[in-house]
Amino acid sequence: MRLAPVLQPPRRLWRRPGQPRRSRSIANPGTECSSTWAVASAGKWTAQELTWGSHYDNWDLDNTRYILNFGSNCLEAHTNLTAIAQRLSKALVDNRAKMVTFDVRLSNTAAKSHQWVPVRPGTDGAVALAMCNVIMNEGLYKGAGEDFLTFCKITPDHIASLGQKVAALKAHLAAYTLEWAEAESGVDAETIRTVAREFLHNIRQVALLEALEDVGVDLRGDFLDRDDEDLAEELTIEYTRLFLGPGKHIPPYEAAQREGALWGKVTGDVIAFIGTCGFECAEDYNGLPDHIAVELEFMQEITDREADAWRAGEVAEARRLMTIEHDFMKKHLGRWVPVFCDKVADRAESAFYREMANLARSFIENESDEIAKRLGDGHDTIH
Repeated sequence: MRLAPVLQPPRRLWRRPGQPRRSRSIANPGTECSSTWAVASAGKWTAQELTWGSHYDNWDLDNTRYILNFGSNCLEAHTNLTAIAQRLSKALVDNRAKMVTFDVRLSNTAAKSHQWVPVRPGTDGAVALAMCNVIMNEGLYKGAGEDFLTFCKITPDHIASLGQKVAALKAHLAAYTLEWAEAESGVDAETIRTVAREFLHNIRQVALLEALEDVGVDLRGDFLDRDDEDLAEELTIEYTRLFLGPGKHIPPYEAAQREGALWGKVTGDVIAFIGTCGFECAEDYNGLPDHIAVELEFMQEITDREADAWRAGEVAEARRLMTIEHDFMKKHLGRWVPVFCDKVADRAESAFYREMANLARSFIENESDEIAKRLGDGHDTIH
């Protein structure tokens, strides 16, 4: 199976003693052919030159959450062994990154991985291509992957749209199915699918954290540096303390925040408002209709319908839905959520609830201003 030419046209990868150095070669131009290290590294250097244009690799292990390793035994043999071993060990232990290694043998690095997947020699590329097939055909690339694709030249057309690039990738990867990769590599199809999904899940997690940081939310402290089970238990305890009690707590209900009691007049107003728009709470929902989650979900449904109306060119319907959003924000969400979020941020002990409360407050305030501005300016296009 040939995935890409290794050297085309052939280049001289060494020089004789006393021979003038050639201008630019793929292997290290300062190392003689007699060096075993140079010969062993030539393949890696060639691949890295053709992939990202440089001899040397430098992995961002400090910030990664998932390491997909094809055949590298970097804990035993690497040109920068000590530094790489230290940084990788720190990532696996302190940062709780997960590492999956595909290798023909149980190397020291494979043994230290969370999962070692035996693979036939020379078939790593088949596994990688099948993973790409899964990622594209299951839509796992959407979101951060779409942003990445805008910078990639995938087709001969330099101005190809995202849709054209996606179609070209899917067409190119169509033959590299899980079944084909299993026959080539000996790795069962379900393992390839699972690792591909895990890999993308962790990329999305990082992309989400970066997006949150762009709006001023930082969760990298006590939120990420904890064991999943311990973190889930602590967040559950914090949730109970903040919102349920016993003792002094912050009820996440509009009536409780505005009138000081549950099932107040405001609760009836919310039921009436949502009902006039054709909605009602699901039969299996046992909570109160003025819970913050219910009100936000109602707003989401209305904004989704507004977006659909803009896409269909139904300007009048879109503006009618914008008016509903404006009224609900003015009469309900905007009147109590910012104050509620301030209380949560003030009393929260965990970064998660504190940062999410600040984000929710900023979102509600900005969204309220934006809706009012768009209605006032008479915008007739989707934003």
